[in-house]
Amino acid sequence: MAVSPAFLDRLRSRVAAAIDWYGPARAFATAGSVLVVCIGAWWLLRAPSPPLENSLPFAGSTSSGAQVTGTLVAPTIGLPLDNRDITVHVVGAVVAPGVYTISSASRVVDAVGAAGGPASNADLSSLNMALPLADADQVFVPARGSTAIRSVPPVTKVRRTNPTVATVAQAIAAASTTVAASGAASSNGVVNINIADAGALESLPGVGPATAKAIIAHRTANGPFGKPEDLLQVKGIGDGKFAAMRQFVSVS
Repeated sequence: MAVSPAFLDRLRSRVAAAIDWYGPARAFATAGSVLVVCIGAWWLLRAPSPPLENSLPFAGSTSSGAQVTGTLVAPTIGLPLDNRDITVHVVGAVVAPGVYTISSASRVVDAVGAAGGPASNADLSSLNMALPLADADQVFVPARGSTAIRSVPPVTKVRRTNPTVATVAQAIAAASTTVAASGAASSNGVVNINIADAGALESLPGVGPATAKAIIAHRTANGPFGKPEDLLQVKGIGDGKFAAMRQFVSVS
């Protein structure tokens, strides 16, 4: 349907009359208000931004997972599982009885070797040379004909780190020097109880620091021992302890 020119003229005149009545300033203010309302509606209804978690590397991701695994595991690859040392006390029929620091993987045979090896009268058939050792164990090597046989129990204990293999050789040299200088022990492990110091006395089976001090105190108060059996007069030494050390003591 065609629109007549008269109708268009009337529409234009009415719009012009409304603008004249409304005023240009009021018209611009209304348009600005409408614009602000539209911007506010867009701000409230816009799509929310993705959460921060979506931008973090996924735990199952191939690239990120490989990088993290390489960072955490690489420093531990190639480290030894048991890189420690232990200290053991070797007594009895060995060349140089004493305390030695050896590898934690050592066995009785290694402890005997650290003490200079078995003495000429050692009875190794009664000793389990393959028994594993733990820190603070005592290895007793019996002599032939001895009835005092002690075994080393396989005990697992907390051990120190940083093994020093050189300590073994140094300890053997130190023990040999001490024995040669004091004259308290012979090459077969026999200790002269009349001149032995506390360290040499403690190498005897069953003799600890307290018993060694008691022997020295008795020797100082009563003079040299006349025979090994005089040790029975020392406080703390009974028949059983004396029987264990009898073949390793002398008075000459």
